[in-house]
Amino acid sequence: MRLDRSFYRATILSSMAVWATYLVSVFYRRPISTSVYIHVWVLLQGLMLILPGWLFAGFLAKRYPRFGWTVGCGWIVGIPMLVLCDAIVYSWMSDHLLSARMYRVTTDLRGSLIAHAPLRSVVATLQKLIVFFLLAAMGYWVSGWIARSSYLCHLRLSRLRRSLVVASVTMFFAAMFLTTAFYWRPISKHMRSSPSLHPFCAAGLFRDSRNAVSKDAAIDLPARMGTLFRQDQEHRLKWAGLDFDQVLQRSDRPTDVLIVVIESLRRECLDELVMPNLHELSSVGVLCKNHFSGGNASSHGMFSLVSGLEAIWFERPVRFRPLMNRLFRQSGYRLGLFSNQDDWRLFYMDAFLNSEQYDRYECEPKDWVDGDRRTVARAMKFLDGDRATDAKTPRLAVVYLYSTHADYRSDVVDRIFQPAADDDFPIPYSIDDRKAVWNRYCNSAHTVDRLIKPLLRRDRIIIVTGDHGESFLEDGTCGHGTRLSEFQNMTPAVLYAPGIRPLTITHPTMHADLLPTLVDLADLPMVGESPFDGVNLMDEAQRHDRVFVTRDYMTNEVCLIGPWTINPSEPFGYRCEVDRGSGTIELTEPILPNGDRAVGR
Repeated sequence: MRLDRSFYRATILSSMAVWATYLVSVFYRRPISTSVYIHVWVLLQGLMLILPGWLFAGFLAKRYPRFGWTVGCGWIVGIPMLVLCDAIVYSWMSDHLLSARMYRVTTDLRGSLIAHAPLRSVVATLQKLIVFFLLAAMGYWVSGWIARSSYLCHLRLSRLRRSLVVASVTMFFAAMFLTTAFYWRPISKHMRSSPSLHPFCAAGLFRDSRNAVSKDAAIDLPARMGTLFRQDQEHRLKWAGLDFDQVLQRSDRPTDVLIVVIESLRRECLDELVMPNLHELSSVGVLCKNHFSGGNASSHGMFSLVSGLEAIWFERPVRFRPLMNRLFRQSGYRLGLFSNQDDWRLFYMDAFLNSEQYDRYECEPKDWVDGDRRTVARAMKFLDGDRATDAKTPRLAVVYLYSTHADYRSDVVDRIFQPAADDDFPIPYSIDDRKAVWNRYCNSAHTVDRLIKPLLRRDRIIIVTGDHGESFLEDGTCGHGTRLSEFQNMTPAVLYAPGIRPLTITHPTMHADLLPTLVDLADLPMVGESPFDGVNLMDEAQRHDRVFVTRDYMTNEVCLIGPWTINPSEPFGYRCEVDRGSGTIELTEPILPNGDRAVGR
């Protein structure tokens, strides 16, 4: 039997694709393991995925030359391409290219994410894809050249030689399969812990299934959780949206209010070296040590802040009638919004951050440190305006600062943490670059802390918090909005009011608590029942043993937070699937601070 040239070429091209798939899987980010069986399994996965393409190009092409060869070669080249794209996507959002989350990104969220994608990261990704296409084209040409010039395609094989070849190949694959079967338990564990490194995971053939957790067995759910989606919550939402005077009486001596929101603020920044002015304020005010944003993205964090509601209600009509604005306007306050960002519409925040909701609305396109400097100056002018003609009108200013967003800008005088990454650092970055990027981030937080110092006067009510956190590879991703985790969903919160008693709260708190607490600090008694999901943090009885949720931006998942969150021997939280249409919630699994499943808990 003489080897067919197309069969021989398909075999060469498939071999190249198998090794390309292996190299991308193993070395795209860093070497995966020193265990030989893991490498054998990764190689075997690539071979099995490429096998159908080899069959098309090597055998079907004999009967249907054009169709078989085109489909076969496309399949063979497509597998390493799929694995490369999956590795790129996973490094960004900790999920696969072929996933429900990625589908939502490409359909519902692409506009907002494209607008915020760093240009250099987009260019770097395009460069990788172009290099791959060039290598694939070169491999295709080389396979043809070898097939034409090699004597093997003219070699005639006797029955004995064919049997030896088949036996050798069979024994080789049998050895690989037996090795994999013998070590399957550690292999499957590795696939669950590092899914981005396995071609089967990229192709959607292996997923770490999430088994629903029995509510009775998992945790003792307090009454608050039991009523989360019941009729009383619907009643409170309607109550929150009603347009009537909900303030019982105005304060005799109203106090100005300042709310500072700092982009992507990690709670570790509340340090006397990183943010000394905010650290000093926390020592004389209320510090929430285990504080959660409404979600891991700006839209959900800001919604909870201005509404006093959990972010699961973001899609409801109450979004268009923020409680904070209505309550303080009813109390005679002038409201101002000052921001170094103005793309609220991209994230559907224009419903509650717009010129109709504020008497002074001054938002400009992001301009990093210079923009933050101008934003602070405008807020100071608003708060310290002409009191000779308007001395009795209290004011509430919301100040939104952007420099701590990637790519973490700072003034030269504030670059005290070294070595720090330069302006051209890649996003996503490798674990080797993490320390330098973290230092760069701390420098930007140091700049913001210096800029807000003139605003932190002790004669006004002050809230300083972040819109969400930021991950620096602790949960496998860099940035925010991609994973339910301590690093993306937690952010510091500091409250201050004249005469307040210094207090450190260790129980879990959330953004929805800040508005009811602010109403109490501003002495604004309200009519009827509370329309808030949050509680007054000044009331010790209200903040104990609570259950609440913090939301994921890209999915319908939330993380259930409760007393267990601050207990190291218990899960950080419980991942839940929310169906906002039917009003149901299903607990799926306990999770660790990095968002991984808490195995054995």
